[in-house]
Amino acid sequence: MSTATVLKAKVSLQEVTASTVRAVTDLRVTPEQEDYVASNAVSIAQAYFHREAWFRSIHTESDLIGFVMLSDSTLLTPAPAPAELSLWRFMIDHRYQRAGFGRKALELVVAHARTKPGIDAIHTSYVVGPHGPMEFYLSFGFAPPARSNQTVRSPLSLHWHNTEAHATHLHRASVAEQQPPRRFAPPLLKMRRGNDAFRSHSVKFSG
Repeated sequence: MSTATVLKAKVSLQEVTASTVRAVTDLRVTPEQEDYVASNAVSIAQAYFHREAWFRSIHTESDLIGFVMLSDSTLLTPAPAPAELSLWRFMIDHRYQRAGFGRKALELVVAHARTKPGIDAIHTSYVVGPHGPMEFYLSFGFAPPARSNQTVRSPLSLHWHNTEAHATHLHRASVAEQQPPRRFAPPLLKMRRGNDAFRSHSVKFSG
């Protein structure tokens, strides 16, 4: 799939229904990633025993491509204070990875989180390892806490103003790449199998 096609592709989050649940549970990450995130069947089963669970399937206009599940304390009655929302599970099927769909889906998750009363952060974590999702989350704008002694599962944090700044940085970098070179340019200043594999990064929003 070409870059232009991916950029134009629309991604949506949809409720998992009786007619789609089997297809959702059939989605698979690569064999190397299986120790980093639980299967969708396990996730959906857990969701029915956790009232704070919110889950959706991820789609393009023509294909089912992934799954996301949040732990959202605002769904509890009474809701605890302060409210908290965690990215519990997130996966893209191996056939659709490295095509930009995961980033588009995560943007929709962040947009959803911003609509929740009292939520100013998403928390999550990833299992440390050579096939884990660290680079993906860092490229999205997540950052590790100032201090972390985690060696198996590592937390990350995404502050909303950092997300906007990160998007601005990417836009400026893209514009700069399109500019012709200047002849006299001034010098520049110089994840072990875990059922909760994606549950601990922390994403904060402000505003």
